[in-house]
Amino acid sequence: MNESSNGMNKAIIGLIVVVLLVAAASAVLVISANVERDEIGTTSNETAKTSVVNDTQTQNNQYTDGDYSARGSYLTPGGNESIDLTLTLQNGVVTDTNITQNAETQEAKEFQERFASGYKEQVVGKSIDEISLDRVAGSSLTPIGFNSALADIKDDARA
Repeated sequence: MNESSNGMNKAIIGLIVVVLLVAAASAVLVISANVERDEIGTTSNETAKTSVVNDTQTQNNQYTDGDYSARGSYLTPGGNESIDLTLTLQNGVVTDTNITQNAETQEAKEFQERFASGYKEQVVGKSIDEISLDRVAGSSLTPIGFNSALADIKDDARA
């Protein structure tokens, strides 16, 4: 009986140690987040809104209006794939866009078709600096190619 009781005591002590470590780690994360927020400082909502509007206007003015094209490549389990992106930019805002699918494998073709069916609503009417796609219509790799092509277009369009 004594050995069984001894083993149970060790298990309870081990469990208590684990709980204390988790609590301590959680406390460190909370304190760290609070310190970071305090270091950033606070501003009134009106000042923050004005700053965002001014920053957006400044960013939008740094692009030349026009039509731009670029190819974006990305790696899939089946190998390298790419899409060609064309977009129209006016005052830093995307007014139209199209992609050309260059898929080599059947699976990539399916995902590029899914992407093509849903990406425009996340792009048209948006500031070029606000666009960064991560998953569209179930496609998580094609957006990598899109973002790569978009980065090249942003470089080309800078005034």
